Amino acid sequence: RQFFLAAAQSPLFGHVMYNVRLDNNPVKLCLSRETIKIVDMNARKILFSWAYSEIAQVVSSPSNIKFNYGNLMRQDECVLVTYLGLQIKAVYERFAR
Repeated sequence: RQFFLAAAQSPLFGHVMYNVRLDNNPVKLCLSRETIKIVDMNARKILFSWAYSEIAQVVSSPSNIKFNYGNLMRQDECVLVTYLGLQIKAVYERFAR
């Protein structure tokens, strides 16, 4: 019981995690019902964190997945290299509803 209480305090609790590459560095893409996070597990640092309302478009291919995020004034993109792009987009769409 204590383990689950401690684990529930983690900012990544309840996320589905995928191993991906960002700028040729291994990171984790973490999806939950509320947020999308990109985490550098070696540095134990959250690099990006977005709510679904901040994501304008998700484009996937067999070799990567691209998140376009921002607002009307400024948009940016984050391209993650992975062979699971199509599967990750399906999970994203299920959570984004």
